Formats: sequence, C-alpha cells, structure tokens
Amino acid sequence: MLGVDSDLETLEGLRQELHRAGFETAAASSASDAALHLDAGPEEVSGVVVCQPLALAVLRAVRAREGMQPNVVVRGEPSEQAVTEAYAAGADDFVALDAPLVELAGRLRGLLRNRDYLDRLAQKERDAQAMLELTQALASSLDFSEILHTVVRRLAEVMNVDRASIVLSPDGDQPEIGFVVATSDDREIANLQIDLEKYPVIQQVLRTREPLTIADTTTHPVLDGVRDNVPADQVGALSLLPIVWQDQSMGVLFLRSARRGTLSSREIAFCRSVANATAIALRNARVMQSLRDQTQKVNFARFEAERRLRALKRYANLFTSAADGLAAVDPDGKMLFAN
Repeated sequence: MLGVDSDLETLEGLRQELHRAGFETAAASSASDAALHLDAGPEEVSGVVVCQPLALAVLRAVRAREGMQPNVVVRGEPSEQAVTEAYAAGADDFVALDAPLVELAGRLRGLLRNRDYLDRLAQKERDAQAMLELTQALASSLDFSEILHTVVRRLAEVMNVDRASIVLSPDGDQPEIGFVVATSDDREIANLQIDLEKYPVIQQVLRTREPLTIADTTTHPVLDGVRDNVPADQVGALSLLPIVWQDQSMGVLFLRSARRGTLSSREIAFCRSVANATAIALRNARVMQSLRDQTQKVNFARFEAERRLRALKRYANLFTSAADGLAAVDPDGKMLFAN
C-alpha cells in the first residue's frame, strides 16, 4: 500500500494508521515520488491512498501507466465538485478526511477483494486460452515431434519456467531408461536416451503416478545421492507431472526453474490437464502407428501373393491342359498351385 500526502506530518500519521490496520505501507509526498514507487515495484503496490490536493495529479500519473494499475482511494473534503473530479479522474473510492480508520481500512479491503477476484477471473481466462491452444496442437495431424515441442515451449511460457520437457519410458512403472522426446529450450533434442537411475525424481513419479514438486533442490531428500549432479545455480525447483493412460505410466511432464519455490494449486491443475491431454495424444499416435504398420503388412502380403502368382502363371497352361493331376508345393510343403 502506498500513502501519498504533501504534508509530511499528515503523511506519517496516514502511514501509521494503515500499518496498524495491517497494511505494509510506503509513503510518498508528491505525484512524482509516487510514480517512482510504482516504477520500482509495481507488483508490490496493490493500492494507493492519496490526500487532496495531490489526488488529481496522482490519479493522472497512475492511470497513464501501462500494465498493472493499483486501486486508488482519495481522502478529502467530500464536496460535490471534489468527489466528481476524483471519480472522473479514475478514483476507485472517495473517503472523507475525517472518516474513522475502520472505514478507510474496510474500503481498502473491499477493493482488494474485488481486485483479487477480477485477477483470478482474468487468470482463468488466460489459462483456458492457453489450454485451448495446447489441446488443439495435440489434436493436430501434423508431425508429432513438432507438436510436442510446441506444447512444451508454450507450457514453459505459461508457467514461467526455464525448461519444460516430456520424458517417456517404455518400461512403465519400473523404468531403467527414458527418452527425452521434447524440450522447450532445445529444438534439436528428440528421443534422447537417458539413464533413469540418475533421475530418481522421474522414477518416483512413474512409480507412484502422482505429481512431485520440489521447492528447493538443495534440501529435498529424493535427490540424496545425485545432488552433486544437480547444479544449484541452474536448478532451484522441479515440478513433475505423470503422463498416465488407463493406470499405465507413459512418462512425465518435467518442469525446471532456476528460482526456488513451488507451483500454485492452480498451476498444478493446469499442468495435470496438459499431462492428461498429452497422454491421450500419445495413445492416439501409437494407435495410428499400429494401424499404419498393420496396413503396411497387409499391403506387403498382397504384393507377395501377386508376385508368386505371376511366377506361376507360365505354368498355368501346362497344368490346366495336363491329363494327370498336378500340384506345386514349396520347400515347406505348402501348396502353391493345383490343376
């Protein structure tokens, strides 16, 4: 929270009032000073309480900004002109200068609740749009390796992580080897074989089929024994989501970040949805490959039968005109032709 007033004594009183009400508060004595606070940490300033006569200048400075804009509450004499001007300039609320602290604090908390609700709605809309893009990509009939690379690259952007990867294991729940089929930061990596004994986190997720989030790679016990292979300056946190089809572990969605910390419940839910969609796409890809292989075998068998028929055709006239019964068999005793 940022308190703004040109009178330093009043400003200090405002700061103390907001602090007592439970708000972490900074102070500014001019519109330009307030703008400097917003530039230094815009994500940390959720609201501004500004006293007249600085209200209009501060409102112009705040509303002219791109991106995040905090809620602004104006304090002053509630004349019709002052209130009209404040709301016209973009104020979110107007509180009389002599209003008790409990009213000011209540108004601020109400604005912050509304802001949080709108932020969550906007985030859900962004998540839905990103999920639509990813599922459309997974449903595409284009080159599947390119599709997987598109998915991990977009996922890394949405989750704001340094690398997102898909690791598949042909051994299911008891894996010894895995294959990195796509990574967000290296298009050239595809079907890279890795020894999963060096990746106990992947083995655990494949075995348990449950997500695993490691907020700090320097202390988590699952990395004991392989911690020397984990560069702390590059790998601060890990998040792994199982890719499961009908209770069978197919692989993991692997997110790596240099920053320590854990994904939120919303982010975990989003990644699980991506992992589920990936499992369906992988299953469909395997079914399509099986159908292609089967079709290829049928075509080959037909070609071979036609080749054999052409080889025997030169004997057809002899066989059909012979007075005795004749038959041709292969070395295995299989009848090839009979008149």
